[in-house]
Amino acid sequence: MPKKYSAKEQARRDLLGISDSESDGEGAGPPPPPPPPPEDPNLVQCEGACGKKHHKDFIVRCEAGHAYCFDDARVYTTAQLGKGVPVLKCINATCDKIFPGSEVLRFIDLDIFKGFPKASLEVMVVRVGVKELVEICPNCNTVNNCGPLSPANQTYVCRNTDCKRESCRKCKRLAHGSVECDDALKTSFECGHCIPNYPPAKIHPASNIVRCEVGHPFCIESATAYLTSQLGKGIPVINCLHPGCDKIFPGTEVLRFINLDVFKGLPKATLDVMVVRVGVKDLVEICPNCNTVTNCGPLSPTNQTYVCRNTDCKRESCRKCKRVAHGQVECDDALKDSFECGHCIPNYPPAKIHPASNIVRCEVGHPFCIEAATAYLTSQLGKGIPVINCLHPGCDKIFPGTEVLRFIDLDVFKGLPKATLEKMIERVGVKGLVEICPNCLFVTNTGALSVTTILNCRNPDCKRSYCRKCRRTAHGTTDCDENAKTSFECTHCYKIYPNEDAIVRCEKGHPYCFDAAKDSLTSQLGKGISALHCLEPGCDKIIPGKDVLRFIDLNLFKGWPRDKLLDLIERGGVKGLVELCPNCDTIILCGPVEETNELHCPNADCKKKFCRKCNKDAHGPLTCEDNDKKLAGGDVTGTTPGGTAGTSDGKTPGTGAGGDGKTPGAGGTAGDGKTPGSGGAGGAGGAGGGGAGAGGDDNDPTCDCKKKTAASLQDYITQAIFNARGKKFAEDLLNAALFRPCKNCQELILKKGGDNFLSCPRCKQTQCYLCGDGVKDDSHYKDSAKTCNGKQFVAPSA
Repeated sequence: MPKKYSAKEQARRDLLGISDSESDGEGAGPPPPPPPPPEDPNLVQCEGACGKKHHKDFIVRCEAGHAYCFDDARVYTTAQLGKGVPVLKCINATCDKIFPGSEVLRFIDLDIFKGFPKASLEVMVVRVGVKELVEICPNCNTVNNCGPLSPANQTYVCRNTDCKRESCRKCKRLAHGSVECDDALKTSFECGHCIPNYPPAKIHPASNIVRCEVGHPFCIESATAYLTSQLGKGIPVINCLHPGCDKIFPGTEVLRFINLDVFKGLPKATLDVMVVRVGVKDLVEICPNCNTVTNCGPLSPTNQTYVCRNTDCKRESCRKCKRVAHGQVECDDALKDSFECGHCIPNYPPAKIHPASNIVRCEVGHPFCIEAATAYLTSQLGKGIPVINCLHPGCDKIFPGTEVLRFIDLDVFKGLPKATLEKMIERVGVKGLVEICPNCLFVTNTGALSVTTILNCRNPDCKRSYCRKCRRTAHGTTDCDENAKTSFECTHCYKIYPNEDAIVRCEKGHPYCFDAAKDSLTSQLGKGISALHCLEPGCDKIIPGKDVLRFIDLNLFKGWPRDKLLDLIERGGVKGLVELCPNCDTIILCGPVEETNELHCPNADCKKKFCRKCNKDAHGPLTCEDNDKKLAGGDVTGTTPGGTAGTSDGKTPGTGAGGDGKTPGAGGTAGDGKTPGSGGAGGAGGAGGGGAGAGGDDNDPTCDCKKKTAASLQDYITQAIFNARGKKFAEDLLNAALFRPCKNCQELILKKGGDNFLSCPRCKQTQCYLCGDGVKDDSHYKDSAKTCNGKQFVAPSA
């Protein structure tokens, strides 16, 4: 049922047009809001940081359609460029698409590139993805929005109001209409590197342009700067500056812009390299006198000589042989008569040509001054080259030894060891023309051996006269081999010794000092040679073992294994003259076995006595076989079937029964009461001889055998003791003769050979064998105030 209103309310509702079904807000809440205005289809919401809606003309989209306002896109672009990101990707982190270059150009402000160098601009336009849509003005580096390249869009005008250059987008040079780029280059005077042309009136004149082999033009300033850069990199030729062009600048073009004074002051070797690098090797010449580089043009028969452009030189030179110009005479013919050094050529004015005495020549006659040859000799020796080759380019000849001796300073060899001297003399080609003094190693110019065989050393401190054949002291007309047999001069070190005490000889008589023999022994033993061979070249004899024992130090072998010691004794030629102790392997000097059969070991920790034949403990008068049987349990006393004992009264001799029970041995003699009866000899195959007869009974009134036997026994014991003391005394005398206690550490020093100069093996203290004083060198034996004056190799008086 419709609601009833008062007349006044109804009139109001009618005035407002409110129907019965609508409420005017009274009692039914507030009226609903007015409807929103309709959406503007040109507004797009930014998906970036701002989140606002912008007109679609101020919205950019990635390839996937994500929309961003210009402000967000500019901020993002700046950040990406700062990070060096290669392309401008979508701002949405989950999107891997990029902003197309056409979109970037809608919001990017190209003035952000203003002031950047060209190299940086090229990188940045690639990063933001507009490389194919913009151009960098080659004149002022302004970035211009040009759109895609097409035949109808091949030129552009720079937007920089101070430039306004019209350029070709393909070759980057001034616009050239419908003419192809390569054709335009060949007639252009615009430098393809610096392009400094605004306004166009600054295009270079032809005289300021150089071209590569295909015609690319570059101004002289750019070419000069590029030349400096290429030379610094060591590039052998000057390549074209045009990108993609692999041609070079011809030498004739290089000479149009290069300043030859850049080579001033450089050494010749450097100049030779640089003129090759810049491609002008066949067009310029380096003055051999002052190293000035002169522009000469191509070499030809009519252009074979030139005058140096250096006003302080003005030398006229031949371009082929580099010497003073010689007109129509061939270079090789001119060389043979010239006294001009082919290496240093120091001739300005020509009056400074060397005198003949200062020129040496190779085998074909190329001349060189002595100074240049000496410097070259030093260089060749440093390289280890075996001969001194000619310095002339292309010449394979050498300097003859006679020529080398005209300029070599023999003092360059001073102080070098003999082995080095021999090698160097071989290298410089003077072997057979010089000699090395065997005493002081001075090198002396001697000439050929056929000229002289006796030579006096040029060293004023030596002046030794020696034979060039055998290197020993000059011996007149005596044959070298015959002289060696009576000489006390060591064939190895060439020192002269006063007597035989310090010399050992091979079987043929060649003499050697102990030190040389020791060195040779060590070397030969290391090579496994069985005996000590003579050191004389060509001699096949050995040094006898008895002489080896005169200088060998047996203590050197202490602690060596027995098998190695036996091998060394065999190799050293001393077998039979020394023995190895079977207990401690000490080497004992003993002489032949016929002279002494039993030895006492000198080792203080051993001191055992042994038999040299069987290497067992000494067994007195028993043979080695009898001793073996005794050790095996046999009886050699005569109380067993080996023989019967003599009677106690000394009257009945013992009998020697055969050891094999068949053949009896001879009986012993009967004792006479004074002298004990002797045992009989053993029978054939017996274990031993008969027992000794017993002495007479001391209580027997008819015999005083016991007293006599006792006296004889006492004499025997006394004699034995005397013999033992004598041997000990003899050993003490020998030790006193061979050893001296060190004054510093008391170590015993063994006297080796005939030299009285001793050196302690422990503390290295040196002293005199004769007087015991400490000495430093052999000057002790040259002091007239000393009692040892002149006695370094003299034995002490008894």
